[in-house]
Amino acid sequence: MELNGLALLTRRIRVVFTSSRDAGSRVRSLENYFYSIFSDSAKLNRGRASLESILTTAQRLNSDFLCIIESRNGNPSTIKLFSLSTFQLKYAFEIRGLSLYSDKGIPHKFQFSRPYLNYVETACEQVKWFLIDLGAIINERGKIKVNIKQEEKNCRVIFSSEQEIILSLLLHNILEQ
Repeated sequence: MELNGLALLTRRIRVVFTSSRDAGSRVRSLENYFYSIFSDSAKLNRGRASLESILTTAQRLNSDFLCIIESRNGNPSTIKLFSLSTFQLKYAFEIRGLSLYSDKGIPHKFQFSRPYLNYVETACEQVKWFLIDLGAIINERGKIKVNIKQEEKNCRVIFSSEQEIILSLLLHNILEQ
């Protein structure tokens, strides 16, 4: 459900996705992927709205979290997840690498249920909890498999459906520095 302002909701919203102001097409694409992958989500078009306004709108939607994808030079640079019960920043990851299914020249038209965590390396626990807060599940199988592996001081997160990689992110936790 894409929202411009408030709308009558027919389902529970766990997380609201938005981007930084004046986001480029690659940032909006990543936002669309997250919105498609995490079924208990909504998407807010940021426009010129302030962070306070976006937080208030997400809280009015009774969601648990607000996820902001920030950009640098038109590319996704940071993912931040705010808890709406405490208005505190819960996770922040620098995006050090990104590969989208649509990079292959094939448009993305995925609408999935909830992703499941298939494999998580111990060094990437914060990324695991971040994905669980977004709506990933642990003990059930779904249509989207998520593997999280450590690469030096980063975590590679791979979302795949059957044998095709849908989304790959290289994340660096910037709250643990």
